[in-house]
Parts: sequence; structure tokens; C-alpha cells
Amino acid sequence: MSETFTTLYNQPSSFPLVLYPVYPDDDQNRGARRGGHSIALRSIALRSIVAIATRASSFARAMRRASTIIARRSALAHAHSASRVTLEPSIDAPASCLGLARSIDRMRKSSRHEHDRTYSTAQMVHRDSAEDNASIAFEFAKDVMPKVEEIMKRYPTNYKRSAMIPLLDIAQQQNAGHLSISVMNKVAEMLEVAPIRVYEVATFYSMFNRQKMGKFHVMVCGTTPCMLRGARDVEKALSEYMGVKKFETTADGTFTLGEMECMGCCVNAPMIAVADYRNGVAGYTYNYYEDLTPQTAVKVCQELKAGKSPRVGSQIRDKAEPASGQTTLTSPPTGPYCRDLAQVKKDLAAAAAAAAKAAEVAKAEAAAKASADAAAKAEAEKKK
Repeated sequence: MSETFTTLYNQPSSFPLVLYPVYPDDDQNRGARRGGHSIALRSIALRSIVAIATRASSFARAMRRASTIIARRSALAHAHSASRVTLEPSIDAPASCLGLARSIDRMRKSSRHEHDRTYSTAQMVHRDSAEDNASIAFEFAKDVMPKVEEIMKRYPTNYKRSAMIPLLDIAQQQNAGHLSISVMNKVAEMLEVAPIRVYEVATFYSMFNRQKMGKFHVMVCGTTPCMLRGARDVEKALSEYMGVKKFETTADGTFTLGEMECMGCCVNAPMIAVADYRNGVAGYTYNYYEDLTPQTAVKVCQELKAGKSPRVGSQIRDKAEPASGQTTLTSPPTGPYCRDLAQVKKDLAAAAAAAAKAAEVAKAEAAAKASADAAAKAEAEKKK
């Protein structure tokens, strides 16, 4: 079985790179991939090796896995030294093992949840629980099925899988904000695809939740513009108000505090998005609250909890204008102006009605003429 190798560049130079084999995508090699022998080729930093190794069930096993990774990298570099594969920078295995040991020891002393919070989304690994396992049946509600069927009709029958993302979105809304394993299996069954195809999509997009959520999923934008404008202070204030940390749910099940990457409101940074799962698919909302301070962010959540409807959008402006106020379009534009579209619609309707009436008149005249011609012809036949 041939193997190909590649290196992803643009990695921090302070971290050694690691190569994994990738098998060509053909029928001959599918068995190897299903057996777990082929992981997508990637070049990762040493800290990623630490993160992978610490998922092992014990510290000793983690150390063995880390050492294996380093040994594999050294063997590949030696075996393919004549090829064009570039490995930079090279690493010293003993020194790296020592660094790994120290890093893994520190990380294993912290809780798994603390480690998960270093990522932008919660951990996507499935673990069976009383609330999330394949034995729990899931069906789309009767009032939701018309919407599901309408979505599936958009695509040809041989492209059913194109409906996967919208169906997962509706299923999440119905299932109180999260995709359980049985929900994903149901979508796979409806689309006639292998369940793994649905798992791939559900764990790739951060707007799909694999953990049970609160009634309100409060997501703080953590990207650079919002961070520079105080997003970290907003997240801290919300964390203190809710009494939870990122990716946790309050004891009463009201709020889940999360994080989301850029949501396109940089001009009104910082901002949060709130998904409301209280009323299923029919009552689902996903609203932005912008131009926040720690105090106003907490106020938004207080109003939501009280059943009120806080102002959506900017909390201090009417539109995306400068903080000092609007500086352009402060008076009516001088023109040229657009046509009065309502009048255009009326004119088009009148013209269509006139054309239809003219067509009816012409049809009646043609019928009368044909009748007269037939009568004249019959009269001529009699004279003969």
C-alpha cells in the first residue's frame, strides 16, 4: 500500500512538526481507514501531541503514546530523507520526552473540563450517558415534519445528504438545543447515509451542540475586534452572574455560557449571540446583542430570565454608526431617486389587464370572422 506524505507549513517555529501517513482514497484502502490506521495527514505542533496523549486513560499510557509519536516522526524523517518532504525544525527525542512528561503531568492534574475550555468550542467526543445514548429513540414532531419534508424536497433524491445541515438545525431546536447520538442517527436514517457522515458534520460546525444546553445559550464573541473592545470582561461578568465557567450550564438549567467566533458585528463590538430554546422549533430565536459593557450584558441576561424581551442589536445606537453619532446621510439625499415601486407594480398590473382584454376581443373577433366565413362558404355551396 503506497503512502504519501506532506507537511503543513505556517506552524510556529518553536514547535516541532509531526507527519502522519495518508493512504490514497480508493476502494482498496478503505478497510485500512476504517480500521483506524489512516488519520487525515496533518502536521501538528508539539503541544497538540501533549493534548492527544493526555486523552489516554492513564499517565503511563499517555507517555507511551507520546514516545511512539516522536519515534514515528524520527523513523519517517530517516526513511524519506531523499524525498521532498521537509521537516522543520528537527527535535531531540530525549529532550522532547522530558518536556512532554512535564506538560502531561501538569495537564493531568487539572480537570478534563478545564482542559476543554482551552478550545473555542466544547469537546466533541461522544460519551454514553443516561440522557444521551443510542437506545433513546428520537422522532421529529408531527408539527415539525412539514418543514422537514419541505427541506428534503429542495434536493434531488440522489442528493438527499444536501439537507443534512438544515435538518440537524431543526433537530437541535426541537431537542432543547443539543444533538444527541440518537438525533444524529435519525437524520442519517432519513438521508440514507452512514451515521459517521452525520457525526462528521455535527462535530465540525460549532453551532451544533453536543452537550445538553440551558434554555438560553449565551455565546460571547471571542474574536480579535470584540476581544480588543472588552469581550473578556463581558465573559467574566456573565460567568460571575451565572455562577458557571465557559461551556457550563447553570444549576437551574436557564443559561449555558459559550463562545462563538466572529459573527460579523465587529463595528458594534463587543457582542453576544443568544439562542432561545424554550419553545422548540416554532418559538426558536437567535438574536445578537451588541455594543455591550459587562453591566449591559448582565442586564440582557437578567431580562431574558425574567421573561422580558431585551433590545436586540446595539444597546446604544440605532445602526452601525460611529460612537460619536451619524456623520453621513444626515439630510435627505438629493437624487436621483428610485422609482415608486408601488406605482410601477400598479402600472404593470393595469397593462397586463389591458393586454388580456385586448386578447379576448381579438379572439372574439376572430371567432366571429371564422363563423361568417363558414356561413358564406355554405351559402356558396347551396347556389351550386
